Amino acid sequence: GGPGSASGADELTVSPTPAASYPVSKPPRTIPSVRDFDAARGPGWKPAKSGRVLAADEGLADEAKLLAGELGMTYGGDADPRRGDVWLGL
Repeated sequence: GGPGSASGADELTVSPTPAASYPVSKPPRTIPSVRDFDAARGPGWKPAKSGRVLAADEGLADEAKLLAGELGMTYGGDADPRRGDVWLGL
């Protein structure tokens, strides 16, 4: 190799980017506390675009409407829950 030629020592070595590693989740801090919780790894929960906030009881309707607004979701009343919905009940 003359001038301007690259030798093996001059080559750029790029290491692959490792996959994201998430810690095991902890129970959310809520009042009242969450009844059931399964720890998992991952980026966390975010509302589904098609999700609704449902209230099993009319007494929870105000809270469900408020939560729906805070999460950017729609309020679905006492409709049957489907995947992606948040269901409030006592």
